[in-house]
Amino acid sequence: QYNTLPPSIVLSNVDWFDKYPITSGAFASIHKGIFQMKTIIAVKNYGGSDQFLSETQINQIYYREALVWRQLKHDNILPFLGVFVDGTSPCVVSPWLENGNLRAYVAANQLAGNSVTLLVSSHPLIKINQLN
Repeated sequence: QYNTLPPSIVLSNVDWFDKYPITSGAFASIHKGIFQMKTIIAVKNYGGSDQFLSETQINQIYYREALVWRQLKHDNILPFLGVFVDGTSPCVVSPWLENGNLRAYVAANQLAGNSVTLLVSSHPLIKINQLN
């Protein structure tokens, strides 16, 4: 059970450029924002994304992702900057990547056949699976 986060990872001075998401998935939407008025960030917002999960279930997903991600340090893993709550919506913060996620980058650069890209990107998953 994941039900609390260490205060050391809770951020302040986080602002969103736009409340409309850049993209969204099953559990969260991704927004572009700014941290401490200088760093462009990606804000993963868990609020209101899945109408079939309770608030408790969404918080469990959020807490677990934050607690696992903050432990991961690897060149191929996007750094974890911290968390914050926008109203009642839990959010995870990471650096903004202009090329988007791996799927968008591979598609935009026609790398679909490049097994090296997929191998390099999947290597950190070994570490993630060891943490579970």
